[in-house]
This record gives sequence, C-alpha cells and structure tokens, in this order.
Amino acid sequence: GVATGLQPTSLATLAIALVLSLLVAFVGYPLLARIQLVLTVVSVVLILGLIGLTAQYIDIPRALTAGDGSWVLAMGGAVLVFSVVGLVWAFSGADLARYQRPSSSGASSMLSAAFGTAVPAFVLIAYGAILAASSPAIATGLAMEPVQTLAGLLPDWYPIPLIAATALSLLSGVVITIYSGGLALQSAGVKLPRQWSVVVVGIVLAGLATLMVVTATAGIGNVFRDFATTMAVPTAAWIGIFGSEMMIRNRRFDSESLLR
Repeated sequence: GVATGLQPTSLATLAIALVLSLLVAFVGYPLLARIQLVLTVVSVVLILGLIGLTAQYIDIPRALTAGDGSWVLAMGGAVLVFSVVGLVWAFSGADLARYQRPSSSGASSMLSAAFGTAVPAFVLIAYGAILAASSPAIATGLAMEPVQTLAGLLPDWYPIPLIAATALSLLSGVVITIYSGGLALQSAGVKLPRQWSVVVVGIVLAGLATLMVVTATAGIGNVFRDFATTMAVPTAAWIGIFGSEMMIRNRRFDSESLLR
C-alpha cells in the first residue's frame, strides 16, 4: 500500500538528488574526479571539526567503565555501514581503476582505496562509541535522535554544513553507481553512447527509488537498510571469489573467450 506519511518534500529531494547525480555521471569522469576531490577535503575538515567541537564531552575514565553493549547491535551496525560502502565500490572499483596510470603499483592502489574507504567509517564509529559511553544522556540521544543530539552538542550553525557534506557524500556514491551502470549497460550489448546509456540507467534508478519511497510502509530507512544488507550477501561472495581469482591467477585472461 502507499505510505500515508509520504511527504512531497521527500519526492522533491529525491528528484533533485537524482538529477544532479545524472548530470555529473553524464559529463563523465573528469567532473566526477573533481567533485570527489572537493567532497573528500570538505568531509575531512568537517569531521575533524566535529571531533574538535565535541571533544569536551569525552570522559575517558567513565567510558572505560561502561559495560559492554550487545554484540548483535555492534555487528549489525558494522555490517550495515560496510555493506553500503562495499556495494558502491564493488560495482564501480574497476570502472575507476581503469583511469590509474599503467605504471602505478596495483598493491598501493588497492591499499589506498581500502584504507580510504575503511578509515573514515572506523574513526566515526569509534568516536561515536566513546562519545556515547561518556554520557548516558548522549548515548540515549544518539540511539533515538542522532541528528538532533549532535546538533545540541555543536554550535548552532555547524550541523548545516555537516549534514550537507554527508548528503553530498551519499550523492557521490549515487553518481559512481549511475556512471558504472552506464558502462555495464554498454558491456551487455546495448548500442548506445556512454552518455545516453547513463541516462537510461538514471531513469531506471529514478523509477526504482520512487517506487521504494511510495510503497515503503515501514519507512524508507528500514527498506534501504534491509535492501543493502540483503544485497551485500551475494556481493560479498562475488568479491571473495573474484579477489581470490586475481590473487592466484598467473596467466592473462583470454578476452575473446570471456566475451563469448
């Protein structure tokens, strides 16, 4: 059934995000790389600012005396975070890796991507855990209303750029997905230029996103969470098989046989 709590602003925000993502993906990698660089710098500055402005609420002795939480919740949160991050990179890693210099080290590129993906998420999760363990009130607030709780710990103006940077970071993941989807459509045999294959993928993605928003009776957040963690299972298996193949293979692939 159609969700009774659907807000027009949800559809408007979704439409704007998809249009911006489609425009960047349509232009291609040069614009995508520049936007990613800007977002990375802005995100690092804002995360460091968040830590600096909330460090006064950290109480290490009290945090160390806090009892252990539920391992189920800890593992569930970790799986959700790395499912979303892993899904984006698993499908798009090869499309971005092809722009690396032929003389660059494969091992260094792999480690740079791995650390660049994992370290920010780990820092935020670890710092959030310490912040929550320092105060029961903050812990309850972060569990129930995380955005409002963080806003109460920060200066009045700070949450606005922080939320904007977070939204733009998620938007960059959508851009990469649409860009890779266009290339995948071409590789499947669809005779379209890259730009227009990106448009086709963007339209399909817009339709699916709208369907999810309109029919999500349990809330779009719950639908997104369940979809991401479900898709992560076959994706993780595929990554493991593919990664193992790359590590043990000592001969080049036969491209013609693969295409056939």
